[in-house]
Amino acid sequence: MNFINWLNLQPSQTDLDALTKSISEPLHSRKVRQNLVEITLQGYPWKDRPDIIPGYHPSNTFDENEWIALPIHDVKNTHPLVWQIAKVKKSEMAENPIQGSFQVLTLEIYGLQIQLACGLPNAPFPSSDLSQYSPQDLDWLVEWIEDAYATALQPVLENLVNEGKLRGKFTGDMYIHEQHMIVDNEESPPLIHHPAFYQHIWSMLIKFLQKLFRKKQ
Repeated sequence: MNFINWLNLQPSQTDLDALTKSISEPLHSRKVRQNLVEITLQGYPWKDRPDIIPGYHPSNTFDENEWIALPIHDVKNTHPLVWQIAKVKKSEMAENPIQGSFQVLTLEIYGLQIQLACGLPNAPFPSSDLSQYSPQDLDWLVEWIEDAYATALQPVLENLVNEGKLRGKFTGDMYIHEQHMIVDNEESPPLIHHPAFYQHIWSMLIKFLQKLFRKKQ
């Protein structure tokens, strides 16, 4: 099974169109990342994407410098399977009297290295099928992926903005779509604000008048 390499996410135009439609008001950047993850997961099973990588399976073999997805199971079985993106730093052959010849991988995950055996014919291993995940499982998975790979996903979004593929801008921790941004040029009305701007000003004005009224009493 193939997985998305969240460290090298390359959204398709379909993903970007769906992401744009999902943004109806200014959003925190974390929510934008979650929307992007959710939209990407909705494309499962993934085909013909440049950012898919193979999942680890003990019966397969892998090459040095290859990226693979290492499935991680919750031992308490309270959460669905997730996958950690790992890079094959070293690959070497080994053998023993019971299993014969097999491959030993040295994987790097977040700077840590672990070793796993593979190339074992007919080795059993649990599989993952996102189509069988419940809505609650998918919601949890979206949050887990965003939290685990936020530092990789945020630059992807910022690059899309810089390239004009995502029409808006990040201001601090907020993302503002262009239709909610202030416009001030010859071709557009001098000040167009998102309705929330007016609501904020109106709320401040009411509070000010209430304080002024109490002082006069």
